[in-house]
Amino acid sequence: MSSTDKIISIAAAKTAAKQLRLSATEQNMKISHSRALEMVAKSEGFRDWNTFSAYLNENPTFPFQENDRVLATYMGHQMAATILSVSELSNSRYQVTLYLDQPVDVVSFDSFSAFRQRVTGVVNQQGISFDKRSDGTPHLTMAPL
Repeated sequence: MSSTDKIISIAAAKTAAKQLRLSATEQNMKISHSRALEMVAKSEGFRDWNTFSAYLNENPTFPFQENDRVLATYMGHQMAATILSVSELSNSRYQVTLYLDQPVDVVSFDSFSAFRQRVTGVVNQQGISFDKRSDGTPHLTMAPL
């Protein structure tokens, strides 16, 4: 998780606290788990862990996380993919980057092709992109695999 990623679930917050503790141990410093949770909460702009965890519990979490395997439909092509990154842009809008198992030709003309294997899109809570193709279907949809 990079420093620019927003934490969007309690599990991700606890993972960040664990990583913080491991990093501190490598530098011969000792931090308790509760202190690490407090530090993570402050880094996200909250006054303490209780406030941060209450916020996370009150706001629905995005059902897709980094490294999840999903069934993706991108530009009309369906295939399995791995989520490389997830970032919350605003309430119920998430930017996801997928690594597709098979490259997809995103051009529908016979005269040339443009294959992509890594795609990024902005999706809603259900994993459906806001951008649509000319026929009205979403550019990207995701479902758990």
